[in-house]
Amino acid sequence: MIDTINYLASYNLSFRAHRESLKLNDSRHNGNFIDLFKLLSKYDLTLREHMQRIKENQLTRHYLSHDIQNELIALMSKSVFEEIIHRVKQAKYYAFLLHCSRDVSCVEQMSIILRFCNSSTGAIEEHFVGFIAFAETTGEYLTNSILQELEKKGLDIQNCRGHVHDNSTNMVGINKGVRTRIININPRTFFTPCGCHSWNLLFD
Repeated sequence: MIDTINYLASYNLSFRAHRESLKLNDSRHNGNFIDLFKLLSKYDLTLREHMQRIKENQLTRHYLSHDIQNELIALMSKSVFEEIIHRVKQAKYYAFLLHCSRDVSCVEQMSIILRFCNSSTGAIEEHFVGFIAFAETTGEYLTNSILQELEKKGLDIQNCRGHVHDNSTNMVGINKGVRTRIININPRTFFTPCGCHSWNLLFD
């Protein structure tokens, strides 16, 4: 199960379709997770017997439900996240990249990416570590949310050496923008405007 979940998650494939039933012969409705188990059961006698017992209602409880899938995904995600934070702390110094956009429900969300030098290999690494949903878009509110998120992850803002985000007023405003507020807290941080946003503004 863990290998199947890891495979689907690694390739960003959907887990479920319209239905989740091991009794359906039409695999178009079952989704990738169930279909992979059906495929594996052709070559594994134990799994085949287990699937057959589920189909014949001999087992009413099994570990193929969406709740178990979600729980394992959450545990694997937690393990990956802890490894990323461990590497950042080993490197000590880091930078963060921010990008804001609205989702389909019109909620403003900011993605956070951490950038650092791997202390073991010397390679530069970038890792997405999550979204923050915002109720406000003022420079003060955004700055406090970013600082709280870094603190929650156990990262000291004084070890930050760079931050990248867009060129909107609330982000780069001279007096009240996120850039100014963060530099006031830690003057060693170097701000770099997002190149993609710069091109967007140029063509607008």
